[in-house]
Amino acid sequence: MTVSSTGRDRELLEASLDRITSELASVVGMEVECCDLVVSREQDKPLVGDGVHLSFRIGLLAEGDLRHGCLVLGLEPAMEAAGQLLGRPESERDSAIKSRELDAEWKEGLLEVASVFGAAIDVALRDGVGVDVHACSEGCQGVGEGSAPILEMGERAELLVGHFQWCPEGRRATDGFLVVDL
Repeated sequence: MTVSSTGRDRELLEASLDRITSELASVVGMEVECCDLVVSREQDKPLVGDGVHLSFRIGLLAEGDLRHGCLVLGLEPAMEAAGQLLGRPESERDSAIKSRELDAEWKEGLLEVASVFGAAIDVALRDGVGVDVHACSEGCQGVGEGSAPILEMGERAELLVGHFQWCPEGRRATDGFLVVDL
């Protein structure tokens, strides 16, 4: 069930996505825009679309309560960010995506990308919007087609969800979403 969201909800998600794309540009050298943001409050965790996705898990400390969230991207854009961070050629990334076999270096690269996302969300929530929330990366994990990411939900009745288009420069846009238990 979808519940209406507020302008404050949109502000929180926009600040987080803006900071994520800014950090990717400065740390990884990857230019990305997040377009067509649709914000809602949901009782259920959103499902991923076609193909394998990665859930970059976020831990949130909000007013003394431990909560959770995640940024979900398709495998290809997630691997592109890790590949650029690691300096691996595009052919190696394409091979790893096709085989769905990740060596230790790829896994480490994805964890580094997760750390960039966690730090970006932390700064956006604290500084950009002024909310008493701290965020950090809790790693990443795969999410199969049509499944929901693993996300511990507190006693709150709804999740803040932002669906968007992940638009890397020179590449096709893909669907993504950011979910937080706030």
